[in-house]
Amino acid sequence: MIKLLIADDEYLVLDFIKFIVENNIDTIEVVGTAKSGREAIEKALTLNPDIIMMDIRIPGINGIDAIKQIKERGVRSEVIIISAYEYFDYAKEAVKLNVFEYLLKPLNKKKVVDTLLALESKINKDRETVQKHIFLRDKMDRLLPHMEGQFVHTQLFSDGEINNLDFYEELFSMKLAQGYVVVGTLSSDGNELTEEGIRDSFERQKFFDIFGITLKKLTNCLIGPPMLDRIIAYVAIEEGIEGLVARKEAIEIGTQLAEKLKKSAKTDFRIGVGSLHSIDNFSKSCSEAYSAASIASKGHMIHFEDLSLGKSQGAKFPKNKEQLMLQKAISGDVSGTMKYLEEIVIWMAVNYKEDVDKIKATMVELYIQVKRHLPEGEWFDRDFISSLLKINDKSELEYIFVSKIKNLIEGLNQDRHKEMNSLIIEATTFIKANYNQNITLDDVAKEINMSYHYFSKFFKESTGKKFSDYITDIRMDEAKRLLQDPENSIKDICYAIGYNDPNYFSKIFRKVIGKAPTEFRQKL
Repeated sequence: MIKLLIADDEYLVLDFIKFIVENNIDTIEVVGTAKSGREAIEKALTLNPDIIMMDIRIPGINGIDAIKQIKERGVRSEVIIISAYEYFDYAKEAVKLNVFEYLLKPLNKKKVVDTLLALESKINKDRETVQKHIFLRDKMDRLLPHMEGQFVHTQLFSDGEINNLDFYEELFSMKLAQGYVVVGTLSSDGNELTEEGIRDSFERQKFFDIFGITLKKLTNCLIGPPMLDRIIAYVAIEEGIEGLVARKEAIEIGTQLAEKLKKSAKTDFRIGVGSLHSIDNFSKSCSEAYSAASIASKGHMIHFEDLSLGKSQGAKFPKNKEQLMLQKAISGDVSGTMKYLEEIVIWMAVNYKEDVDKIKATMVELYIQVKRHLPEGEWFDRDFISSLLKINDKSELEYIFVSKIKNLIEGLNQDRHKEMNSLIIEATTFIKANYNQNITLDDVAKEINMSYHYFSKFFKESTGKKFSDYITDIRMDEAKRLLQDPENSIKDICYAIGYNDPNYFSKIFRKVIGKAPTEFRQKL
């Protein structure tokens, strides 16, 4: 129902308009009348009408000034001016105030009805527009965190340049060309079946929530999805800001984040901050943040540039080789991991010479880095580290260390292979059960809880076919079976296997089988 307020000092005018509305327009209700400018203002603020019909020459505050004050106080009513005279100056003021219509007295019934109905239509359209905007905004607000998480997760395992950076910058309303990674890590016992384990899992989730909310308040950033014992965020930095300035700001932000977490999160955590890099080097900043977090004290933050890990007094430790080795490890590339790991081992032998303690310390750091980057298992393997530290022979150290890393990657690949086999079976089973429906690649991806883009690549690698080719082959096999029964018409077969257009079905059948359906049936 549209609410109408009438302001006029003439009783006859008030009664006339009320009579017209009540007898001709069911969707508009007269909620109040006013006989002076001040009363009109007070009732407008109290009743919040959708429409105000205002006489210009009303006692006290005139109609134009009353409208100004009403609008200044936030009442967003549509206004119809009524006047006994066509005052030019008032008309100009009415235009400035975005008045909908200027009606002259004596009022014409048809004109009043037509004006109110036109204004009602405008109000309803405006309401629909606002509702659509609210709906879309709400939908975007719900989707954005998932899209942020997917973007960060993709960069974590990405190797090259980002496509459609402009699209993501517009989507997230921030420049993404450069920035740094912030990592929050937690201690984990790995047992969530006990009462204590369940309580710890709640505390971890609370930590992840506070981490994301707090960092969002402190700076422009994208929050990645929590991953068992860690969470990653990308802090975007405007181009032109120098590294030293960015580092100072990053330390301030990291310190404030750690302080907030210490007050609000009841769990042991560490915060690591990576150096400023271009978005193409996201994984480098991420690795730096991991390194910093692994060294930080519980409940504290460390910036990577405050560390001096892996450096000898002479030559610089080959961090680029370490990064490449970690990338290969994450992707499950055993030979690639071994190649770069062996180069690092050779570098240590040349530069650390007989300093076995330095070799062991570096191996422990590398081992922790590898374990932190792998999604499975507890990152701090106390038993292996203890046994490694007891070895004093360089050759034995190298053999045990390299073998352990190799076994880790091979074990990871086996676990992934089992998981992938299970997922592809689930996906193909779903397709075979629903091939005759209008299912899409996205439908299957959602069925097995996998992202659209990753599933597309995964499905092709697993089956050797694109999704569209795979479902087409299933439909064609079923079509050939159904064509053996002469009772089945081409049209019925078309609908039975999931197509809506018999002509399109025949075209696809000819393309795949090499013959039209009717020709195929004749040669059976």
